[in-house]
Amino acid sequence: MDEEQSVPKLTEEMTLPEAINLAVKEGEPAFTQLKERIVKRDELEKAHELSADLILRRGDEQDTQVIWRLVNVHQGSSKIFVSPRVVQSLISDPNVFIRQIGWLLAANRPSDLIAAVLDRQLTRSVVEGEEEQVLLPEMALAVKANQMRENYSMVKMGLMTKGGVEFVEAMISLSPADARFDLMDYLALATVEDLRQMNQTSVDMQSCLSILRFYTDTGLPLEHPRLEHVFLYAVSRNAALSDAASIAVAKVMDKNRSQLAYILSRLPVWIQVAFVENHREQMNANLGLFFTELKMVTAHKEVVDEINAIIR
Repeated sequence: MDEEQSVPKLTEEMTLPEAINLAVKEGEPAFTQLKERIVKRDELEKAHELSADLILRRGDEQDTQVIWRLVNVHQGSSKIFVSPRVVQSLISDPNVFIRQIGWLLAANRPSDLIAAVLDRQLTRSVVEGEEEQVLLPEMALAVKANQMRENYSMVKMGLMTKGGVEFVEAMISLSPADARFDLMDYLALATVEDLRQMNQTSVDMQSCLSILRFYTDTGLPLEHPRLEHVFLYAVSRNAALSDAASIAVAKVMDKNRSQLAYILSRLPVWIQVAFVENHREQMNANLGLFFTELKMVTAHKEVVDEINAIIR
């Protein structure tokens, strides 16, 4: 009972600045009381300004949880607007957690002003060689929300160096045509040895699944020089990746049978055999024609024998 009584609570007599300071430092239940008070007393505009001021004057040693609550107040007190100065301050902070909060704030409240702030920060990071500071999934969300197509290359850099579904989805949103080609570059980062394991270390599995689903919808980039990688995924020991890659191949197989068969025929014999074996149970007319085409171009008797065993 004594502990409950010692928990600081908001009082009716407190000014709004006092209430905000107490709530963001103490957390619950004071923080919930603060949000209820702001709405009840119609103090949204004032809370918006006060929270922005406190964020900008936070200093170097500020508790990240306090910052998170202040940003929550700032965002929650306006349905359409957040301070560009606040966003700039947050996304340029040395603390990665605070930078993440800033990018999320920009993603949740997109506008032309916010987009300009983000563009300046991204440009500065390139000029100063500090791209690592901005290659965050939250950055991809913000660039996507603000439809900053000129920053597509930065999002691609994030995918290639970090991996993450957020980067994949941002690339697709910003430029579907470019993404259709470029996303194969990410799939090609996986080694054959890695794909033969249940869990991958060279690529992010969820990113790969997102890419393969995109290819199922749009078609594989048949002009890509590393297209053969989709067959490596199709014989992966990771069932989710194998199934997704096989579906993507099947979607374009009917009209591109000869090209796909030729690409598969250039791969090591064990990959060709594994592809045929993996699709034994899914045999249909389309696959039958594809395997017939493969028999004509492969240089390996083992592949021909495997095909003959399932096509009578």
